Amino acid sequence: MKRHDTLQDLSREHHTALKLALDARRAATSGDAERVATAAATCTRVFAAALEPRA
Repeated sequence: MKRHDTLQDLSREHHTALKLALDARRAATSGDAERVATAAATCTRVFAAALEPRA
């Protein structure tokens, strides 16, 4: 379904946040400390760059 133009940015942002959360959950349940650290760094970077400015 095509989003209305005014909702496209919000939809992309929502998708980014959902993917970030899923990747973080997968890392947390993997038991791999390096994977958890990488996911945490990614969350911090993506949140600061792509999600927080919209808040």
